[in-house]
Formats: sequence, C-alpha cells, structure tokens
Amino acid sequence: MIQCLRALFSRLRPEPPHDGKMPAFYREFLRPGDLCFDIGSNVGNRLDVFRGLGCRVVALEPQSACFETLRRHYGDDPAVVLLHMGAAESKGELPIYLADANTISSMSPDWIDRVRTSGRFAEYTWATTETVRCTTLDLLISEFGVPRFIKVDVEGFELSVLRGLSQPVPMLSFEWTPEFFDAACGCLSHLADLGEAQANYSLGESMRFAQEEWVTFPELETILNRYRHDHVIFGDIYVRFPELLRTHSG
Repeated sequence: MIQCLRALFSRLRPEPPHDGKMPAFYREFLRPGDLCFDIGSNVGNRLDVFRGLGCRVVALEPQSACFETLRRHYGDDPAVVLLHMGAAESKGELPIYLADANTISSMSPDWIDRVRTSGRFAEYTWATTETVRCTTLDLLISEFGVPRFIKVDVEGFELSVLRGLSQPVPMLSFEWTPEFFDAACGCLSHLADLGEAQANYSLGESMRFAQEEWVTFPELETILNRYRHDHVIFGDIYVRFPELLRTHSG
C-alpha cells in the first residue's frame, strides 16, 4: 500500500519543470518555433515546458475545472491555442468520468475498472461525468498543421485518440500502464500502419529514455511485457518516424 501511495503521489504531482530535468529531456527533440499538440493538458505541466522551450502549442483539455486553469495562465498567449475538448477516433460527444483527483479522470470505463481492480487507484472514485466535445488528430492537423510532437496523456483512452490519426508525424508519446498492456500494443499496431517507425519508453516521471537505442515495435512489446503484472509503475511510450523527424521544419 505504501508503494502504491508513493506512486500515486508521484503520478499526481509530477516533478516540477523548474528542476531542469523536464526541459532538458524535451529539448532533445524540440526546438523553438516547433508546433506541439498537448492532448490531455490537465493544468499545463507539459504545456509550461513546451512554452518554456519556445514551442507553439495546441492544447486540448476536456475537464472544465482544468481548462479554466489553463485559460487563466495561457488565455492571452498568442503562441497557445486552448481547446476545451477531447480527442477521439471520430468527431462527436462522449462522457468523461471525473475522478477525485483530476489527473486520473478518464473517458475509458475499461481503464477505470482495471486500475481500481488492480489496486492502483482502488481508493478513488469516478462519481460524476461531463459531456465532452471531441475532435480528431487528423482534424487538428488539417486546421493547425503537422506538429513535430504530439503528447497524449488521456488515462486509458490513448488507442481511441491515436485511431484518429491517419498519417505519421515526426514524434509522439502516449501514456501506458501495465493493466492496459493490450491497449498499448494496439496503439503500436495502429502506428505501425502509418509508416516506418521506432520506439522507446520512459518510466514514471524519470524524464529519460529507458533504452539507450530505439527499438522496433515488437522489441518494445517484449520489453514492456516484463512489467505486465506490476501495478505500481507507469510510463510513456515514445514513437518516432525517423525520416519525418529529420526533414520536418516545425
């Protein structure tokens, strides 16, 4: 239980950007002027970093309370587009299940059931809902252009979000928990259909790649399978399309 609580507090209170680790990590592949999509911006922890690096950002956040926080901080920033909506496989409206802690609100009832059953978030409830307007990554690209990087942090709804993308982008990341290993593999399978790509991952808020070398999708699935029954850790999977990463100008 103590381990679970420590992991939870780490998950809900990421290491602050001012410690230098987060900006240094993203600086490896982001440059001033690059366009980023922040899907599931919450209260802007990553948005703060992207702007600090001089990037332009399109930030989506479906939770009303979180969106108000974003608007207070970035409503007047011409380099930030704030959209009070979610992303999904198709345009429309869907419910989001609001948790006691806003960082684990989710549009995936299956994910909620699994993280409660596993004990990861057993003490939390998702008692209320909001109706969320949803767009797709393809529609965002058609309106704002191809981003250099897409960050997806949507608590188990990643596969639906990525199914709304029908073209490769230079680089993207999506969150992963062992309870939802099959969905992570589904994300990789969809992205494999978009072009030749490589993968890496990070654990927790370590802000470093776990693999020294980027690997194929099947290799990454084999690596992550070792964590399949660990219900404390979490992380992010990073995917890059090397040819686009070399040629994309932001």
